[in-house]
Amino acid sequence: MSIFTEIERLINEHGSSTILKGRILLLKEKHAVFVSENITHKTKIAELGTQVRQLNNEITQLHEIKEKLSFDNKQQKSQIERFHNLGPKGRVCDHYGYEKLKSHRF
Repeated sequence: MSIFTEIERLINEHGSSTILKGRILLLKEKHAVFVSENITHKTKIAELGTQVRQLNNEITQLHEIKEKLSFDNKQQKSQIERFHNLGPKGRVCDHYGYEKLKSHRF
């Protein structure tokens, strides 16, 4: 081997290590950015998870209120129907058995 070949090899090794060092630094910077973004995304995911749980709780409460109102509505309709069908003082027609009695004026 000539001295020039050895010098050329040393220059190539030094040049390659400098290039690799630069690439490694660039990769470290990109990795730091990705880690930071990952932390930000995880925080956002946790916040959204909390919001989803709160909304699910609200939905459950609204369903319970809806069911209660529906039940109350059915009771009121039943009560209205019962009052509507009752004759005067709760009487039933002696002849036909109708609950809806009408007042006839002769």
